[in-house]
Amino acid sequence: MIFDFEHHYIPEKLARKKNLISDKVTFVESGGIRRVTVHSKLYDMEAQLRDMDEAGVDISVLSSVLGWDAPLEDCRLINDDLADLQRQYPGRFVGLAHIPVLEGKEGLAELERAILSLGLHGVTITAQVEGLSLDSPRLYDFYAKIVAFRKKC
Repeated sequence: MIFDFEHHYIPEKLARKKNLISDKVTFVESGGIRRVTVHSKLYDMEAQLRDMDEAGVDISVLSSVLGWDAPLEDCRLINDDLADLQRQYPGRFVGLAHIPVLEGKEGLAELERAILSLGLHGVTITAQVEGLSLDSPRLYDFYAKIVAFRKKC
């Protein structure tokens, strides 16, 4: 069985919200710097399935390039969409939860909802969160929540 663990996806609803729907390559910028390159396959699941089949990929683990530092509202949208994809294409996609890890109780509540209610299979964060390294004490509540999930499994 072939897994693609670095499979990026953008929910079409989020791409529309951010005016990223285009047949051309577009960019998400922050402070005048290009952060993310967006192309139509990122939000076209049927095109992604065709590419997976052509390449012999059985299962893709999905994360959203727009979700790693997204506000809570966007994280919820991404998580809902990933859960829908898991149901719509059983055995083809595994969704990873996106949460604003520094938003305290609301962010941690979204992690719980994404894993326990929506059925996502893990969580993704960047190598740095708002400039903080992964060993920052500001991330300890997030890690404690992950450990608590591990004990439930």
